Amino acid sequence: MGAAEKIQQEIEQEQNDGAIIFLPSAIVPESFYRPVLEKIWLNENDIYSAQGKFRVRYEGLLKLANAAGIEWSAPDSGRADNNSDKLYVAFRAVGLIRKADGKLYPTASSYDLDLELVKEELEELYQQKAKNMKKSDKEKEEYVRYCVARDWLHKRKHKVTLAESGAKARVIRSILGLQSQYSSAQDIGRPFVIVRFILDHQNPDIKQAMLSAARENMSAIYGGPASTPSILPKYESPVCDDNVIDVPHQEAKPEPDVPFDQEQDSHSVDFENSDTAVQVHVIQQLCQKKTYDLDNYLARAKCDLEHLSLAKRVEFFNYLNNM
Repeated sequence: MGAAEKIQQEIEQEQNDGAIIFLPSAIVPESFYRPVLEKIWLNENDIYSAQGKFRVRYEGLLKLANAAGIEWSAPDSGRADNNSDKLYVAFRAVGLIRKADGKLYPTASSYDLDLELVKEELEELYQQKAKNMKKSDKEKEEYVRYCVARDWLHKRKHKVTLAESGAKARVIRSILGLQSQYSSAQDIGRPFVIVRFILDHQNPDIKQAMLSAARENMSAIYGGPASTPSILPKYESPVCDDNVIDVPHQEAKPEPDVPFDQEQDSHSVDFENSDTAVQVHVIQQLCQKKTYDLDNYLARAKCDLEHLSLAKRVEFFNYLNNM
């Protein structure tokens, strides 16, 4: 039994066991690119719940994207606006996935962040929360004003990062065929079985092409005549399988809007999607503003903020916000 047949059998077995399968193109018996199978489990740091549904965090999406071998096109990715409005940013991301023929196929998506609209949404969100509080009207107004100013400042500081992660998240979900949200933790707790294609260095034609290129490079180093760079042989797959999940080559569709959750506010989601250095800085600022004894907390945790798990940092962040 060949390697392609063994991989195909493994995929079928995993599918029967309930795994979530990603296969970018048909597995063919002979190709210059061989399939590699990886099995990924998302942990508690990679998912979160909102409105009774479960979603994959940006860190979890990156974990799946790395396993699938998704590459990002730097020349085609970047800000899509003209940078003239300080309260608006749009970001375009282009991700590439390799198929069995060795070609990289693109998928693009954009994400825009209008901070004027965001501020209105934050005001509405906190006004709704304030209605259920046992406080005076003046205290409620102060609560709304403080929370809106805090969250809006965070978004303004990290607007480009948030827009970039939003665009890349859409591309990853589109390429891998992931849902924007899952109905139960059991659904998202299944393993992800991901196949990617890498150059088969054991293929005789590939070996010969690489050896020829190496000899020509050595000759050029020692003054030999320049030659045209060797090109790897091109493989055209004769197989066409309509039952295989294929990768879209068009613009990824925007994700559906998810209502704000009373336990998972927008600022908390933004905090989770920020990198570790930003999260540490935000927590330090909150501790200073709330006069919270951070040293005592770290002594009890027996580690610094950078080495806390993502779930612990988010829990600590939410605790400080609600003080």
